[in-house]
Amino acid sequence: MQHRRGQHPSEPLNSHEERNLVMRHEPIGSCAPVQQVRSKRCPICGQAKPLADFPTTPAGVSSYCQDCQRAASRLASRRRRAAVRLLIAAHPTAGGSV
Repeated sequence: MQHRRGQHPSEPLNSHEERNLVMRHEPIGSCAPVQQVRSKRCPICGQAKPLADFPTTPAGVSSYCQDCQRAASRLASRRRRAAVRLLIAAHPTAGGSV
């Protein structure tokens, strides 16, 4: 089986052939331009809110809205404080008094 120039994966195309590559199954300008998403739905509260209500992280926009993140953070903080209080109560001699 013979391959024409540029048809075999190991043979690179020259610059003229690269410039003339066109995806034939999709005519130019046939797709609508991509529009930016202006709102997002929070999976916790289920409300669609503007993107400004979702904090940004290094990975992108957060999944949860600011209100739900604050509530989850408050709950986690309360649980940590309660766990520390239980540990201190369970080990009274390890608290520093000798």
